[in-house]
Amino acid sequence: MPMSTTSVQPPRSIGQWIVTVVFGLLSVAFLFRTVQFGYKWLALVVEGDTNFKAMTIWALVYVIVCAAIAAVAYFMPRETEDETVDQDAERGA
Repeated sequence: MPMSTTSVQPPRSIGQWIVTVVFGLLSVAFLFRTVQFGYKWLALVVEGDTNFKAMTIWALVYVIVCAAIAAVAYFMPRETEDETVDQDAERGA
């Protein structure tokens, strides 16, 4: 029988989860605002001196940046116990 080559990944740290959740929620909120501003821009709504085209573009930029940060935090490589022990040994040597 062939040997299984799957490796067990250590669990994500609490910091990774916090960053992933916070920036994931921020990207969803900015996506909602992008839709709102985009609707007002395309409907030619006039509210004071608000430029809805610029607001839509900035909200879309924020969606992309927040989603990228959340993705990097989620998919960031995790340290195994062996790597941690090796790093501690190098510091002590």
